[in-house]
Amino acid sequence: MVVRVPHLWHKTTREVQFYLTSLNCVPCNLGQVIRLHWGVENGLHWTLDATFSEDGCGVRTGHAPQNLALVGRIALNALNLEHV
Repeated sequence: MVVRVPHLWHKTTREVQFYLTSLNCVPCNLGQVIRLHWGVENGLHWTLDATFSEDGCGVRTGHAPQNLALVGRIALNALNLEHV
């Protein structure tokens, strides 16, 4: 169980999240693993949004959102491989 207490714009909230894992490690190491995972996830999301305005996209029906997200990740990988 992870309890987060974020303070944003003069508002404090409390979030509780539960994680299930087969890893054999001590809790403080597991906390580091969780933070690393979310750091990668948040960094990728920010990059996709900043590069392709993903949050402002109006595509919401059928398989289109998943397909568009996949194409965006492929394009981002191609851009990251490009050497200037």
